[in-house]
Amino acid sequence: MLEAIAGQLAEVQPHLLIIHNPTEELGFGYTDSTQAVLKAVGLAHTPRFLQKKKDGAFPVQIFFLAMYGHTNQLTSDGIRHGNVLVDITPVMDRKVQAMDCLKSQFYTGDLARKCVEITNGRMGLHASIPYAESFQTLHPDVYSHLPANEFLMSRSRTSRSELAKEMKVKVNEVPVLE
Repeated sequence: MLEAIAGQLAEVQPHLLIIHNPTEELGFGYTDSTQAVLKAVGLAHTPRFLQKKKDGAFPVQIFFLAMYGHTNQLTSDGIRHGNVLVDITPVMDRKVQAMDCLKSQFYTGDLARKCVEITNGRMGLHASIPYAESFQTLHPDVYSHLPANEFLMSRSRTSRSELAKEMKVKVNEVPVLE
């Protein structure tokens, strides 16, 4: 499995890689597959796998999905808060429709809407946006000086009443795919 993953990584040479956090879902497939991917990243840089010229290290950044909720006591101890939020409000309806297609994951219909409202709504709430995806970075961001977060700067100029209007529930507006 490591060699197959390393071959794909060497072929594609992605800038970004999104995987599960290896410290979560202990004993489940997510842990094993994530550990395999992390090992394969190093293997992909060896001459055995790297057939085409590389422009630099890849991936540049690895993002871990920030999980929500607890499966069991072992997973409840993991860090579940991301340090990167992506505002998915404009595409939230597409996410719900995509979840409707994941029949094997049992996230269809009303449950898809509930998952988006609970998980993505919770992550967006503290950033004063309706819905956000949450990620954790493997490597810290490095700056030449402390950055000013453009999103937070723009939000500081928005009144609380305007922010409250944006926070309405939107999942009921998404048509169910049949």
